[in-house]
Amino acid sequence: MDIFKRKSKQNVEAHLTKGIRMSFLDLTDVSTTQSFEPLPEGLYLVTVQEAELKDTKDNTGKYVKIKLEVTGAEAQNGRVLFHNFNTHNKSEMAQKIGREQLKSFLVASGFRTPDKLTSPKELEGLSAMAMVKIRKDEGYESQNVVTYFKAYDVKAQKTGAVKHTTARGPSPF
Repeated sequence: MDIFKRKSKQNVEAHLTKGIRMSFLDLTDVSTTQSFEPLPEGLYLVTVQEAELKDTKDNTGKYVKIKLEVTGAEAQNGRVLFHNFNTHNKSEMAQKIGREQLKSFLVASGFRTPDKLTSPKELEGLSAMAMVKIRKDEGYESQNVVTYFKAYDVKAQKTGAVKHTTARGPSPF
């Protein structure tokens, strides 16, 4: 029985490593540190990676949760932000603000019918500029919040007229 276990283990290991050389991946230039620090405040080109309709904590409303990926600032490419749009809320003001933000995003992204959204999935792949600020709440770590969206000017970007900026002026990115 011991021989059988040893042979089975060797067969499994051979199967798992079949065709894979142990030096198939060079990680020399890969950093081991990931920054979870907030992005510097500024305007970023973002693309919706995921969108879903969720229930509010108290189950009395709904919101669209989006996952945004920074796609335009070289040093920040791939960083992720999250944003929620209140679509149905017992607070009329929260619902109004959420719907205005959602429509603002749809218009900024060039969505074909910004007055009608049939599914949150329609947001996936859309891009716009997002103004990102840092929120510092007592008792919590600083985090990014998106304060508004605006259209991405492709023509200005190509000519260099649009640059990533921060509250303190041009960014080194």
